[in-house]
Amino acid sequence: MYVSTKLTAIGYALIVALMLMGCDERTITFSGRVVTYEHVKLDRIRLTYFLTTENMEEDLQRGTARVSGDGYFKIRIRQHEYLPYWLVIDGVEGIPEVSIVNNAHEVKDKRKAEKNIGELYVYDYIRILDDFPSPVVLRDLRVHWQSNIPDVDFYTVELTGAISISGIKGTSFSFATIASLQEKLGQDTIGEIEITKRRERIEGGFFLDIKAQRMISGKPVTIGGSERALVTIVQ
Repeated sequence: MYVSTKLTAIGYALIVALMLMGCDERTITFSGRVVTYEHVKLDRIRLTYFLTTENMEEDLQRGTARVSGDGYFKIRIRQHEYLPYWLVIDGVEGIPEVSIVNNAHEVKDKRKAEKNIGELYVYDYIRILDDFPSPVVLRDLRVHWQSNIPDVDFYTVELTGAISISGIKGTSFSFATIASLQEKLGQDTIGEIEITKRRERIEGGFFLDIKAQRMISGKPVTIGGSERALVTIVQ
């Protein structure tokens, strides 16, 4: 009777251990560090996140994650049934308007138990100060913005999918500056400004996007962005 009870206890312990191992195999932990304004007390904020798939039709897991005083955080989630899926860190609990960069991370291997996502930049949105209610000729398009993001080395202005202008040092840009290059495809430069044109004819509706960039280890890193504005371009 004693032996039987002992074996039963051992068997139960083995089952529990196997269950725990199985749980570990069905979870993945994302770790990283929040970088934001110096005055923000990091241990008082919680990141909000959700899971999504390509069709985005399913009501997937949502949650919040605590941040430690030195900015580090961990998000542990159950592996989703279908691959690939994405973890999206979409905000800060209680703060409605923040720009979060480096916030979407793909999972395509259920065997992976941990993923370090590096630095997560959390700043206020860059605010575009212009309204664009009417169609505009590209060379007449001018945009002004406001930003309190610290240590910005330059800004990039994009008409999404059509043209990108980087190396802008101020907080405004006129497309008349690049009028001589508007018929060219590919990459070109004017002074310190770099232009990448992806469409030969820029006409129709485009989202205008502004990104704050900082040089880190010799490479440009996007640390903040704007809320996109819709602009209609005519010839």
